[in-house]
Amino acid sequence: MELAIQEMEKSPGTTKVGAVLAINDQVIATGFKSKTSHAERAAIEQAKNAGFKLKQAVLYTTLEPCVELKSTQTRTCCSDLILAEGIRKVFIGHSDPNPRVLRKGWRQLCDEDIELRDFPEDLRRMIEERNPFARFFSLSVGPQGGMTVDVREPETITIQFSEIDLRTMEIRWSWSGKNQAFAYKSSNTDVALAREATDFSQIDDPGIFRFSNQARASIGEIVVFRHPEAYLLAKVLESQAGEAYGDKHYLVRFKYQIRIRESAI
Repeated sequence: MELAIQEMEKSPGTTKVGAVLAINDQVIATGFKSKTSHAERAAIEQAKNAGFKLKQAVLYTTLEPCVELKSTQTRTCCSDLILAEGIRKVFIGHSDPNPRVLRKGWRQLCDEDIELRDFPEDLRRMIEERNPFARFFSLSVGPQGGMTVDVREPETITIQFSEIDLRTMEIRWSWSGKNQAFAYKSSNTDVALAREATDFSQIDDPGIFRFSNQARASIGEIVVFRHPEAYLLAKVLESQAGEAYGDKHYLVRFKYQIRIRESAI
């Protein structure tokens, strides 16, 4: 497992993944995510090129194996590849935080009776500290940007005001229904629906709206999170509420803009 983390740190960019294959506790292949290959694929291909059969192999991967996201994708996803190679035991270091993947890889392998195990807590914490991707869907840096967050359970997101302004605010989202999302107050914000506004430029003073504990917004609508030192304007671009509403996922995708309050300048 420690070797998989070492492989993870070789990955370029912010999405870092490492993988190790072992047979009878002997390492037979390693891999890390690159621009051309996922870590699991790199390790599997290395092992196969060396002549190993993988039905007795154990896979250690720092991130939950990916699943097919689009029917048009041409490359086999890592979960399918693991199944195709007959690997029957997988250790996973961290769930994929992407709401479109979260626990889907785990579920696919579990449904095929693959033995699944987690990395120990100290190693999971190490992965979170060393892999920026682990925080990609729960942390953002303003003053403007966009995010996609998992909302099956109410999700608290931390947003830093800007690269040079290290102040932060917390916002919370949950699913509401078909094409709708709930925005919730958090420890340092309350929230309001910016009724009838469809573009940030249409809002002069975000403080005029009726703030409370929650606000329901449909796709295209804007909510305002009020922090003692800033307003965050968030426009809902996509909202999914699970299979009961005909959706594949539970997620909210939004773009945002931070405006510092005059009293905090």
